[in-house]
Amino acid sequence: MSITQLQSQFTDPHRFGKSLRIERPTMAAAGIALMFAVIGLLWNLRSTLRTLDNDFSAIGSSRFWRVFWSTLGEDQATSVWLNFVVYGPPILLVLAAVLFAYAMISQNALYRRLHQAYLERGYLALAQPTGLRVSIDRKSAGLDVDLLTHPSMSEQQNAELLAHVRQQVAAAGPQVAQWETALTKGKVAGRPLPLAQILPGLPEGPLLSASKRDRQAVVVIAPKPGEKATAVRSYDVK
Repeated sequence: MSITQLQSQFTDPHRFGKSLRIERPTMAAAGIALMFAVIGLLWNLRSTLRTLDNDFSAIGSSRFWRVFWSTLGEDQATSVWLNFVVYGPPILLVLAAVLFAYAMISQNALYRRLHQAYLERGYLALAQPTGLRVSIDRKSAGLDVDLLTHPSMSEQQNAELLAHVRQQVAAAGPQVAQWETALTKGKVAGRPLPLAQILPGLPEGPLLSASKRDRQAVVVIAPKPGEKATAVRSYDVK
């Protein structure tokens, strides 16, 4: 799909937001809470059935629920662990529901803000592989580095710039090591990096961007007036 075809889908804020890969901490937290709630419920269910000698016919009976909600162990003593297993899962389920609800309610507002920022100072770029791979930390797998095209340059100019960058990567000189450092250091780790910042003399606009997934296009939102160039944001198009 061409940039023109993609851009035609970005007229509606909701459709625009749904087209992007957006990391939402609230949704992630809700998922974690739900996961631990399910694990706790299954643990308590298994413990309850063991206490009832695996009598599955007792499920749903008053005897089952009395054991299920009991925080007393075999020695008739309670503990922090038993209280957590019994009461933790329901609390986590409620928390997950609240977080999911908040995420869904705030979703449209987020999409509208992103869409407005895109209209004011954003653009759609093609993500072109450079052959360079970097590691944000020792635990994570290497990330592929793409060159993000810029609308101020023609198709031919973007192609020539990509060929130049690939040539530099293939040569693996000290300059490439500087690129890797610039792409992974401090607060800019994982953010697009202006190519002109590490290759003086090149036109402003094109970016280098590391990603853990294959992608064809990226929405780039430039920094607000007065913000640093590293404040640029990018969102992969699904």
